[in-house]
Amino acid sequence: MGDYREIAVRFGFRACWSTPIRDATGAVLGTVALYASEPRCPRPEEEQLLDLATQLAALALERWRESEELRYRAFHDPLTGLANRLLFLDRLEHALARVERDGGLAVLFVDLDDFKRINDRLGHAAGDRALQEVAQRLSRSVRAGDTVARFAGDEFTVLLEGLTTLEEVEAVAERLLRAFDEPLDLGEATVPIRLSIGGALAGQAPYPDSGTVLLVADQALYTAKRRGKNRAHVAEVKG
Repeated sequence: MGDYREIAVRFGFRACWSTPIRDATGAVLGTVALYASEPRCPRPEEEQLLDLATQLAALALERWRESEELRYRAFHDPLTGLANRLLFLDRLEHALARVERDGGLAVLFVDLDDFKRINDRLGHAAGDRALQEVAQRLSRSVRAGDTVARFAGDEFTVLLEGLTTLEEVEAVAERLLRAFDEPLDLGEATVPIRLSIGGALAGQAPYPDSGTVLLVADQALYTAKRRGKNRAHVAEVKG
């Protein structure tokens, strides 16, 4: 009530009545308040107005929360909480539109080497826990503004903005590899994880389209795997 009293004092109100806005579970979403310029109890019509406003506000907030939840689910991977393929591609398109102003960008394809063995040996529940831990380690190894996404299955992607040299991209890829020097602790077992990383740098104008960037990153990933896995290979996209 402290906030309501401050508002009342500031505007010269002498009475205030409030009702919490609750969702279907009883959780409080907010409050509706009515003020009066003289000290008195609320009139019946004011109580009805307060009840109606509270019901409408609860309905509006519930609808808003549902739409936000649906939007989140549409653009995020339910297992890891990372951006999904759709959101990653959208951010890549926007990054390419800004690239002349903000500098170059790079895309990394991160593939887990021999991940199928975890599912085969420990089961899919352990495989899911491994993917969640991988997602956390990748996210901790990049900048806050970079995008880490679960692209498909055991393949992740990383969007790095503002990079202009192969050396910068290679340093990030090496940091991702080193993030998995320690094995994953899955509770019932400790398992090593090794990565193959393919990177594409769009560092100089003219800048390519998103399809070209993804193709170069995919080809670089294939090169990394062909050279023995647990390594990174980065190529520059030619305009």
